[in-house]
Amino acid sequence: MGQKLIITEDEKKRILNLYEQDVVSTETPEGDLIEFLKDNGYVENSNYLGTWEIKKDDGSFGATLVLTPDKKTINKSTILGPPDIISSIQETFNKFSVPVIVTDGKLLSRAPFDNKDIIKTIADFVKPEEF
Repeated sequence: MGQKLIITEDEKKRILNLYEQDVVSTETPEGDLIEFLKDNGYVENSNYLGTWEIKKDDGSFGATLVLTPDKKTINKSTILGPPDIISSIQETFNKFSVPVIVTDGKLLSRAPFDNKDIIKTIADFVKPEEF
């Protein structure tokens, strides 16, 4: 007892964001979210209502996005992959102030978001590299 815990302002903001349940959006929604998902290679998982997935053919990377019932926002996301890709995607989430948790090759977001830059960044890791 009697010990002080000092946190930085950035850490404080990230902690506060974990408890906020408002939709985090940095842009005005343009068009239909489902069409945007389809255009970027996401496929609906027919076993789970409102769930969209994208993955590399070799299984080295994948992402699952769960939409809200109104299909205008992503409610949760789970991303699995190598540390360098997870780190890069985490930076994108942080750039748009969407809180995430990173554990053992997994990135989780439980804060609703509809930012298309995040969705596209995830999809870009699945596209084949061009030479």
